[in-house]
Amino acid sequence: MRMPLELRYADGFHLRAPRCLPDQSRIGASWRKRLSFAEATSTVRFMASLRLRNFRIEPDRTVAKLLDQQGQAGAPRSHLWEPLCVSALNTPVAFASAQVFANVLRDGLTGSRDRAISSSRAPISAKSSLSRLQNT
Repeated sequence: MRMPLELRYADGFHLRAPRCLPDQSRIGASWRKRLSFAEATSTVRFMASLRLRNFRIEPDRTVAKLLDQQGQAGAPRSHLWEPLCVSALNTPVAFASAQVFANVLRDGLTGSRDRAISSSRAPISAKSSLSRLQNT
């Protein structure tokens, strides 16, 4: 059984995605209760930009660079993206592949795993993506 994403911090920050994985606007509405309006809007824009690119990051870069380029700062970065990257990829954002992270976001937050797997051109492993980043 899949459970919705839920993050709780000792400082009172609490984020929970809805049970049914909806479109970005509903995700943003759910998180807006815990984020400022600007942070929630930025988070929704980030997910929308990934969706528009079909979760393809070309050329691949680190998650830190992707978050910087997409203006992901403050609570969304420190309480959502960075912990999610470390927990999903076991790699800090400064070293993790943005493409692999985008795959995790696609599969976990949009509920598009089955669709994405069937339309994927080539499988991307964390190891191959990371070695490609280290060689650049």
